Amino acid sequence: MDLHVPSMPAMAKYFDAPDTQIQYTITLFLLGFSLFHLVLGPLSDRYGRRPILIISLMTGLVGSVMCMLAYSIPFLLWGRFIAGIGCGGASLLARAMMKDAFSGNDLSKYSSFIGIVISITIGLAPAVGGFAQQYGHWRLNFGIASILLLSVFIYIFFRFPETHQRPNAYALHFRTLLSNFQKPLKSRHFWGYTMCSGIAFSGIMTYATAAPFILQVQLGVSAAVFGLLSIFIAIAQSGGFSLNIRYLPILGLNRAILVGLGFMLLAGLFLIIIASTGFISVPSIILAIVFYATGAGFIFSNAYAGAFDNFGHIAGVCAAVYGLLQMGLGSLTTFIVAKLKEGSSLDIGFVFTGLAILGAILYHFLIHRAPKKIAPGW
Repeated sequence: MDLHVPSMPAMAKYFDAPDTQIQYTITLFLLGFSLFHLVLGPLSDRYGRRPILIISLMTGLVGSVMCMLAYSIPFLLWGRFIAGIGCGGASLLARAMMKDAFSGNDLSKYSSFIGIVISITIGLAPAVGGFAQQYGHWRLNFGIASILLLSVFIYIFFRFPETHQRPNAYALHFRTLLSNFQKPLKSRHFWGYTMCSGIAFSGIMTYATAAPFILQVQLGVSAAVFGLLSIFIAIAQSGGFSLNIRYLPILGLNRAILVGLGFMLLAGLFLIIIASTGFISVPSIILAIVFYATGAGFIFSNAYAGAFDNFGHIAGVCAAVYGLLQMGLGSLTTFIVAKLKEGSSLDIGFVFTGLAILGAILYHFLIHRAPKKIAPGW
């Protein structure tokens, strides 16, 4: 998703395009990532996770190769959209396969372990991308993405087993589809947990969309250094996941989400204060995203476990709706951030603060005030 983020200013210069058009490489990736969840989820419930995963990885590979060879902005954006479809399918099926194997607090616990690994990639991707840009070319980043997708495809094809042992022969029937999609959408808990996850994700994507231009163009940070700074985000998010594993038995699933929202609010208010007083700097921006990423680490695994708790029998459909809402919200947020004319750290601060407040409101009305007897981990 963000391997190419350090190259975005260089890509704008290469194509002689406005910053906004390059920022759409994230927006359209997330759009493709989310939209096809509604198709791939039910297909995986019917035919199993493995075949749909293989098709998704091949689609992502095609999109990444298109980006690597892009000769125009439209071709690049189409490539990102197609890559998003494929990578979105892989992400969707990862969630469904996790639910095939675990449930309840175990699902939250092991999701946190996977979250730590994902956090490492969040730090490594921009770091690798920054050095690829500094000492190579922006196309190299999409070449690296293509190699990674091909490698995972080969492993899945030859080594990975099927986790969905009871495919539903009626999963694609219209009435079954309608019924299965309605089940999570009628659940206040599902909406609450999913939106909290989408809000946390939207803040991370806000940083990925705006920070390359703030840090590199406005504050003069090189692409390589910008990439290395992302390691702090990975450490912070891994720290959030680790703290969640440790304190989940004490806090419970829901209170852990509130802790995460508190960290996010602190990050937003901190950025607003330092930007308003003129003390903005690279360390201050990184400190703010560290607070935010720590909070996101608390939210992701708990919101995922809470949303899926009552829907193990339709994990594919549930993962589809969850991913559509989470990534759709992220796509909408990056579109809004790309449209902001100033694109300053103050903008990021307001977005962080607004997201945290929105998350708290949704938590109160959709989770806290819902019937407590079915709230996981209350």
